[in-house]
Amino acid sequence: PANVKKSYNLEGKGEGKGTIAIVVAYRNPNTESDLATFSSQFGLKSCTKANGCLEVVPMANGIAVNQDWAIEEALDVQWAHAIAPGAKKLIVQAKSASGNDLLAAVNYARNRSDVVAVSMSWGGNEFSSEGLYESYFTSPYGATFFAASGDNGYGTSWPSVSANVVSVGGTTLNVTNTGSFISETAWSGSGGGRSSYVAQPSYQKTYGVANATNKRATPDVSYNANPSTGYAVYSSTPYRGYKGWFQVGGNFMCLFIKVMRRRAER
Repeated sequence: PANVKKSYNLEGKGEGKGTIAIVVAYRNPNTESDLATFSSQFGLKSCTKANGCLEVVPMANGIAVNQDWAIEEALDVQWAHAIAPGAKKLIVQAKSASGNDLLAAVNYARNRSDVVAVSMSWGGNEFSSEGLYESYFTSPYGATFFAASGDNGYGTSWPSVSANVVSVGGTTLNVTNTGSFISETAWSGSGGGRSSYVAQPSYQKTYGVANATNKRATPDVSYNANPSTGYAVYSSTPYRGYKGWFQVGGNFMCLFIKVMRRRAER
């Protein structure tokens, strides 16, 4: 975390206030304890349910554990805490990965008065009626919505194409061992392109986006996401037979994961 904050000029900035809502599907039973391990490893302040830094809201009783979404939840909460340790982390667990269940979780998050940002590290193909769901990505309390632009190279992803969402793409970040910036380039796996259905919002027209042809273009911003330059994540919920420390890349659904330790526990 210290190296990442240094490379992006975030040292002493963005400590965080308010609540970051992290919308995921399914359940990770070890989120709090894994966050404690992560925080201890990197000298971060404690973030627990007891001290009010962490809150987990399941959208149904008896939600199943899913290995892919469990490590996604670990990634999202651990690095939200790494970058904004002063913010409260609210994990909203959708009953499943269906669109209806995920939107129900988004709806809960957007109606919380303490939420200042909603993280949606997931997405799917665009569809002709996607405009009917724009209200889900607005908040009566002014929260900002963020969604991943995709992990499969060129092409758009919903909900990141929503005009009400900040679409987040991926880069390859090269730094020294102490976090000093060397270079940053586009990552070939990052999604992005021109929406098939959403008109170009006024805030993009100002910039004269090449080849937009009056359609919404994504992503809006980008951040390190190449698996080769990815992030340390601790997960004691087994992923493909392994648990422990992982190096995680990709900007949604963690499709690219490799074990950091050769001796990861089985």
